[in-house]
Amino acid sequence: MSIRHQAALAKKYIRYYLTAGNRHSVHSPFVFTLVEDVLNDKAFIPAYEPMELLRKRLLQSADVVQVTDLGAGSLTGASNTRRIRDIARHAAKPARFGQLFYRLVKHLGARNVLELGTSLGLSTAYMASAGANVHTIEGCPNIAALAKMNFSSLGLDNIHQHTGNFDTELAGVLERMTAPISCISTVTIAKSLRYATSNSACRI
Repeated sequence: MSIRHQAALAKKYIRYYLTAGNRHSVHSPFVFTLVEDVLNDKAFIPAYEPMELLRKRLLQSADVVQVTDLGAGSLTGASNTRRIRDIARHAAKPARFGQLFYRLVKHLGARNVLELGTSLGLSTAYMASAGANVHTIEGCPNIAALAKMNFSSLGLDNIHQHTGNFDTELAGVLERMTAPISCISTVTIAKSLRYATSNSACRI
C-alpha cells in the first residue's frame, strides 16, 4: 500500500477513533501504531521546550503589529492593529496541536512539508524541529517578519518563507519544492482534539 493510501486510510481511522470506540477497535498495524505513537503519546519531551518558551514570550509581549488580513478575518476585532500577545493567544495553534504535528512528521518521516498559514510560526517551528524541510506561506508581510525573527531565535534554518495570498503563491511554491511533498495544512484552528482531523496530513 502506498504512503498516500496509508495516509487516507489513517484519516478515516482517526476520525472514527476520535468519535467512537477505543484503541482495541483499531486493527490495522499501521493505524494502530499511528494511534498509539502519535495520537495517544501526550508526554512532554525536551524537543518541545524551545517552542513553548517562545510561546510564553509571545503571550507576554505588549508590542503591536499592523496586519494585512487575506484570510478568514481576525479573531481579535476589526482593527488592523494587533497586539502580538493576542495573535499568540487567538491565532496560533495550541501546544497540543504543535506537538501533534511534531509527532506526525516524525512518524511519517516527512522530509518536505507545505504549510498554509505561518502566523507567528509556532506550528512551523514544531514541524521544522521534527526534521522536516518546511515551506510556509503567510499573507501578512509584518506577521511573516515576526515569524522570521522567531525562527532565527530558535536556530532553525530549514524553514522557507513565502509571503502573499495562497491563490497567487501556492503554484510557484509547489514548483520550487522538491518531491516527495508532505502537506500539513494548518489553516483551520481546531477547537479540540476531536477536530484534529480538520488539519490534513498527506504525502505526495
